[in-house]
Amino acid sequence: MTQHNLLICRVLVILSGAIWLGRLTFYASVVIPMAHGVLGSHTTVGFITQQVTGWINAAAVIALVVFLVNVIVTRSAQPLRLRIILSAAWALMALLQASLFVLHPMLDRLLDAKALAILDPEQFYFLHQIYLIGTSIQLFAALAFLVCVLAVWRRQDMLKFERTRQEVPLRRR
Repeated sequence: MTQHNLLICRVLVILSGAIWLGRLTFYASVVIPMAHGVLGSHTTVGFITQQVTGWINAAAVIALVVFLVNVIVTRSAQPLRLRIILSAAWALMALLQASLFVLHPMLDRLLDAKALAILDPEQFYFLHQIYLIGTSIQLFAALAFLVCVLAVWRRQDMLKFERTRQEVPLRRR
């Protein structure tokens, strides 16, 4: 892989992760608490959440594809331990994303948007808690994944430096 392609690949990993995880973190830590404060109703905020999570989930899919490509193209620089962690973290993120795609329409069916009402509050609360727990686990898996990606990139750079150093011996003065 050329230096140019390597840089592009790394920038895509960083950008896709930042867009997905940045959106998710900002939404969960800033937008939802502010919306609760302004609107004063968990139900009303839930109808906003219903719309926004589709965008967050779309960003997750894009990031997961970019992350997988990165795992594949950096495989030669991955020691076994990092390869296992990267693969497990990616698989967990993908599995959780699939479950979020299954849960989202189930939650939608429990909402009456015209009346701004939850049709079965007990069922909705239960499924919503599962959704939130899955999202939280996914976020921690993504952070572990990205830490491992940085370690692989560092190793990749060190290996390239060693190869270059062996090819071009240093001149003594």
